[in-house]
Amino acid sequence: MTSTWTDWQNFPDPRSGGRLDAPIGPGVYEVRDNTTNAMVAFGSSSSVARDLSKLLPGAPRSLFGGLFSKMPSVPLENLEYRTWAAATLADAHGNAARLRGRREVYMRRRSAAWGVA
Repeated sequence: MTSTWTDWQNFPDPRSGGRLDAPIGPGVYEVRDNTTNAMVAFGSSSSVARDLSKLLPGAPRSLFGGLFSKMPSVPLENLEYRTWAAATLADAHGNAARLRGRREVYMRRRSAAWGVA
């Protein structure tokens, strides 16, 4: 299993036959807008490929998920993703929590350095 993030990859266009390169099993994923580097989606999953494919246009959604899930408003060609494979779902949840904590510390330090309250 990979013990670090994969490289950033462009989101594939399913209309042209593009495919996701993501673990079928547990892991962590991050999706960003490559024009602003803003995070669009982040999380842990029992099937990273399944959860990332839900962000593609035309992906089937349940009524409940369709009503309450927030889909990115970023054009598909601006989306990039990376993944972090895990051995178990518990490992994936732990990695996601640790990475989320590191991101929060980074953002606090960055805000302090720029004098943003």
